[in-house]
Amino acid sequence: MHRDMKACIFDLDGVIVRTDHCHFVAWKKIADQLNILFTEKSNQSLRGVSRQNSLEMILSMGNMTLGAEEKEECLAKKNSYYLAQIDTLNTSDILPGALDLLRDLKTHGIKLGIASSSKNAHHILHKIGLFDQFDEVVSGNDIANAKPNEEIFVKMAEKINVPPSCCMVFEDAVSGIEAAQNAGMMAIGVGKSDHLVGCNIQVPDLCELNFEILAEYLDTYQYD
Repeated sequence: MHRDMKACIFDLDGVIVRTDHCHFVAWKKIADQLNILFTEKSNQSLRGVSRQNSLEMILSMGNMTLGAEEKEECLAKKNSYYLAQIDTLNTSDILPGALDLLRDLKTHGIKLGIASSSKNAHHILHKIGLFDQFDEVVSGNDIANAKPNEEIFVKMAEKINVPPSCCMVFEDAVSGIEAAQNAGMMAIGVGKSDHLVGCNIQVPDLCELNFEILAEYLDTYQYD
């Protein structure tokens, strides 16, 4: 039995736009205030992780615990620092191949969605001028369970009225790939990382992809 591609669902950070440095600057300010060593390598371990869980990981790096109110204060500060960083984003920050692929898929009638753990997904999409390119956006504000839980992708499938088996997901983090597969969707790993285990196909970026290539990938991927 073969799948029909009816929808393509994209993670935002690291797939459509690169915001890693924005996150790094914001989290480093928090870590510095807590006297916890935090490097760009440390920041990579937070890719695809929710804001709350990221804070827990940073606290564990410093063998530190905080009360609930202190955690909420840190999360609010981090978001404020991050918003200041993403306010500088523009169309030049769109990752290679993303815009051409979105236009090609749209031309072929494929529904497009953003499924991002970021609570600032709408704001980022507006800053880079791509908000209107997507049929639906499901962000961290819309879910109770972060990736690798499949909730975000299940909700997206419901919103766009497409069966999960007909959805293709583009992710740059293992947690996202796992979430996509938990939802019964095909997962495309985007990036050169050796850690994108579990994806059905991996590509270095979106430049080499178009509707025909993706349809061929999907046609050769069988499911029970």
